[in-house]
Amino acid sequence: MKLHHAAALALVGWYLMTPPWGFRTDPRLGVPMWDVDTHAPISKWEIVDAYDSVERCKDALNRLGERARRRWIEQEKKLSDEQLDKIQGSNTPLQDSSLSDARLELRLFSEYDAGKCIATDDPRLKGN
Repeated sequence: MKLHHAAALALVGWYLMTPPWGFRTDPRLGVPMWDVDTHAPISKWEIVDAYDSVERCKDALNRLGERARRRWIEQEKKLSDEQLDKIQGSNTPLQDSSLSDARLELRLFSEYDAGKCIATDDPRLKGN
């Protein structure tokens, strides 16, 4: 991207952003689970990409979210309840590569499901 295009985008653009990861307490089980932290300040969220309009950003977020959802559903069909607990319950490395792949798909789905389009001039991006 040329510098003057980047500067113009920074003035009037939109960021596709996803929340960071952290532990939260599962309300049903009362145990900590590794999950997206939708309550984190926007300044802590990851910028995935930038767009020149909110419509293009939302279209991209919907496409990425739908693709991640389909991939997660395919992975989830192959897993037992015990395996699901393993990939959802912690951030410890998994010995089984298929479970690691499933955890990645779950994370992508969770990130895009919680993702947002944020204006590049949003004051929340500056943080504390």
